[in-house]
Amino acid sequence: FWGSYKDTEGKAWSDCPPDDDPRIHPDPEKRRKAPAGKQDWPMHVVQLKGEAIQIACGYCMNAAIVIQKKEEGDTNPKQVLMTWGLGEKGELARPVFGPLKKTEDEINALPEDAPSTAKYHVDKLLSDYLTPKPATFADGLISRTVEKVVCGGYHMFVIARDDSDGNGAMRIYSSGLNNYGQLGLGDSGVGTDRKALTKIPSLANVEISMAAAGEHHSLCLDSSGTKLYAFGRSDNGQCGHVTPVPAAGEFESTPISVYLDYANPNPEQAKKNPVITKISCGGPTSFALTQQGSLYTWGYAFSGACGIGKPDETDCVPLPMKVNPVSGVNKLRAKENKSKLKCVGIHSVTGGGQHSVMLATLQEK
Repeated sequence: FWGSYKDTEGKAWSDCPPDDDPRIHPDPEKRRKAPAGKQDWPMHVVQLKGEAIQIACGYCMNAAIVIQKKEEGDTNPKQVLMTWGLGEKGELARPVFGPLKKTEDEINALPEDAPSTAKYHVDKLLSDYLTPKPATFADGLISRTVEKVVCGGYHMFVIARDDSDGNGAMRIYSSGLNNYGQLGLGDSGVGTDRKALTKIPSLANVEISMAAAGEHHSLCLDSSGTKLYAFGRSDNGQCGHVTPVPAAGEFESTPISVYLDYANPNPEQAKKNPVITKISCGGPTSFALTQQGSLYTWGYAFSGACGIGKPDETDCVPLPMKVNPVSGVNKLRAKENKSKLKCVGIHSVTGGGQHSVMLATLQEK
């Protein structure tokens, strides 16, 4: 771990270093007293026990799928989801103490020379938040094998196998902030955040293989790779399901289908997706990569994060558009009298806050 978590008032906190870590910041002014402040270099999260096989980060929290053995030589270890960090919106998917800041009366009673951290329940911060603990499921069932975890801004998704149902089908569960219906549970707003992993009702019988999460929207893909769903905030085209762009504040609280070939004149073909091998969300953007190596994008394009330039006066891409990764490069090469490049395959894509990255193979024509 390195960096910091910001609480709802913007105060920075971070994990505590191991007792045997002798490193200190060379500048005395920047030395911190953990857990306050930021961590300037990577350090070992010693509290996380077991072998971590997958990790994910939200804006203020972490999640790790860990293989836990009951004892040495255990031939049937469990894959457990552990969470930690400053998840104040339920994204840790487990009970935590709150609020972390003390009451006004408690703060007013502090001595004048008390450190700023005295205004907070630091003991609870350390024990409840910054110590990795198992995430919980809303139905209380513990016989699940967690296969995948994805974190958005302040929400989290888990794809898990129910070991008790006999067929081991993979289902999707969500927790955390739900102000725009980004959990896909059919509701939104005040009082609908989830503090335990909750199965998405409309996908309860759908085998889900993949999920992605942005700041306030989400995607998931079924096991065939052809059924793509979106939900959450849609007022910048993040859900990729309708044109013109929905009005400010619009959202979808229940998963809706997204079709990459929506413009196909054949209505039946327009509702058949090619096989999708990867999905990703940036803060306000969405991406789908097909088996044939084609990349589709939609969402908020103001900063160029969709990779297609400025689409129109709305700065939004409301429906999926295919990305041409060499269009800009070839314009520059033409000015330099160089031969054009062609893309022979896009292999991966990841969306960031206001930018995106893809991995592609290019060659000269």
